[in-house]
Amino acid sequence: MKLIKQASSYLLLGAIVFASCNNANENESKTLAEDRNEEKFSDNKNAERNAQFLVDVTASNQEEIQLARLAQQKSRNNEVVEIAKTLENDHTAMGNEIKAIATAKSISLPSDDNQSYQDKLNKMNEKNEADFNKDWVNEMIDMHKAKINKLESASDNENIDPEIRAVVNNALPKVKMHLEMLQQCQDNLKNQKR
Repeated sequence: MKLIKQASSYLLLGAIVFASCNNANENESKTLAEDRNEEKFSDNKNAERNAQFLVDVTASNQEEIQLARLAQQKSRNNEVVEIAKTLENDHTAMGNEIKAIATAKSISLPSDDNQSYQDKLNKMNEKNEADFNKDWVNEMIDMHKAKINKLESASDNENIDPEIRAVVNNALPKVKMHLEMLQQCQDNLKNQKR
């Protein structure tokens, strides 16, 4: 009887450890995701580069989504709020496509723990509305320019996995459209001050 209790204790402990390892995939930071991918793909540098690309795009997507949510809460400017809604929806959809590919290819992605960009969110949240709108649009323009460069590089790179390239080619026109919307909003905000 004692042996059965001991065995069931070990089984329960094993189940808890196994469950916590599975949850680690859902709650990992960018650095941890990078480390896991490096271990998984150490013998395949191309697969490791593909994984790193997805980690980078995911982290940037998560930050843009959180900033879009903040704009929807903080801004009373209809144009800023509408752009923020579009960004949140489009980047969430892109993130879902990336998650599906990552799952199929056993690529670890960072969770949306927002620790890496929490300071930025806090600083933005402290601003008055006029400064917030201007700084938010400027930040989003910078982020979208950087994302376009990253996506264009991936689109032109023959070493990028074809499924990943398909997501990139689908996302690129939307991200460019976002940039145009943000630049128009930036001009509109400048004209409001005059």
